[in-house]
Amino acid sequence: MKVRHPRFDFSEALPHWCPDLEFGATWNAASMMLPTLEPFLNRVMIKVRSEIKGTDTDSITLKEELATFVSQEGVHYKIHEAYNNVLLRHYPGLAKTEDRMKAYYANIQKTESMRFLTGFCESFEMVGPIYAKMWLDAFDEDNLLTNSQPVVVNMWKWHWAEEYEHRTSCYRAHKRYSTNYLYRLYILGHTMNVLKNFQYEMIDLMLEADRASMTEAQRKASIANQRRWGKVMTRKLMPPLLKGAMPFHSPVNMPAPDNYASYMSWFEAQYI
Repeated sequence: MKVRHPRFDFSEALPHWCPDLEFGATWNAASMMLPTLEPFLNRVMIKVRSEIKGTDTDSITLKEELATFVSQEGVHYKIHEAYNNVLLRHYPGLAKTEDRMKAYYANIQKTESMRFLTGFCESFEMVGPIYAKMWLDAFDEDNLLTNSQPVVVNMWKWHWAEEYEHRTSCYRAHKRYSTNYLYRLYILGHTMNVLKNFQYEMIDLMLEADRASMTEAQRKASIANQRRWGKVMTRKLMPPLLKGAMPFHSPVNMPAPDNYASYMSWFEAQYI
């Protein structure tokens, strides 16, 4: 776990950064979620850190880990703000959803317990190692990123690699407030539903704008491909997510993506 400060220029790469329009829109929508979600994660983890009073080894190491977590996430959402500024020039309607996300996180931080808030954070962070495996290993093996904009591909690989690095932070934080397995299942389902609804709304908005200049045949093909990608991502995400929901699950010893070490060595030489 370490804090990196990469340099990216998205000005010429977005919004259509890969040949598969619908695949690209899926991740553009994911980016749009992060400058509201990740500051929320940081606010909750800063609160957790302030409430750790113990001087035992576990308390000390968790406070140190959360400090690095907050710093990594702080870099992430600033990078995504730059990414999203380009998207908003093409799709100004996204700002309304962004405002609703911001209001949602502000509201639950005022009204919900720390058990709920840390559970929400942990549930989101469960997808980080899963997406790291996809981006660092599977997508390359499937040739999904061929002829894509390198700056976007490398931003996402770096981001998810760091999500793998701090995979235990919110897990350890939530265990300070709850060890109830049924509650963990509830908050996981709730969180995934909230995030899915925000993401799908923004995917629809971007693709509807893109389809305005399509022929009817192209429009039908685009709609079919969007549905296909929804099913593909569900198939890729659900098995490891369900495994992560098991009562015996711990992210502590979760193996790194096969290409993690070699990729991050290359990335630091190129972008830091």
